[in-house]
Amino acid sequence: MNCEISAELTVPASLKWPSDMTLDVFACRPLADGEKIVLYLHGGAYKFGQHTGHCTRGLLLLSPWVDLMTKRPSIQCNAKYDFLCALPLESPLNPARTFYAPGCPLSPEMITEMAHPLVSPVYANFAEFPPTLIQAGEKEIIINKTSQLYKNIAAHNPNAKCGRYIYECYADMIHVFHQFLDLPDAQYVIAKAGEFIKAL
Repeated sequence: MNCEISAELTVPASLKWPSDMTLDVFACRPLADGEKIVLYLHGGAYKFGQHTGHCTRGLLLLSPWVDLMTKRPSIQCNAKYDFLCALPLESPLNPARTFYAPGCPLSPEMITEMAHPLVSPVYANFAEFPPTLIQAGEKEIIINKTSQLYKNIAAHNPNAKCGRYIYECYADMIHVFHQFLDLPDAQYVIAKAGEFIKAL
């Protein structure tokens, strides 16, 4: 079952995200697509479901990148472990800039846009958010914001049923360690993800 999101999602003209997209009700993507899943399913599917009867059954977020700004303590302390690039925002090779606005000079307007909830959804309102499992590694340079995402979801849903929102942070693991299938930890978390999906 798919949720087609178009008219219900209004994106400011200054932001670079596409204005419509079709996503599986259950979506799982690594790297920079993590925040797009949150963006579209939160920014569109909840309202979309209210108006059309469609709903989002659940989200699995693997090491989601939910804040394109780079001011977080884990960048400094985990840079020697993670394979993600930890270049400052001022660098044209900063990963956030190359994903969001490749080739564009850094400006106050860009910085403002990159902190917008439609771009960095950690700042969004997550009231009545669908069931979510977040899996991440302790040694990721983005782990601070991944943890903050879970806290924000939980804070916006204080009366949620126990187990509706799950955050699993695995010791000594790096960004999207799920892809290293020879690791016992990777096999374990994939199995846990499968259990979550089956329970939806």
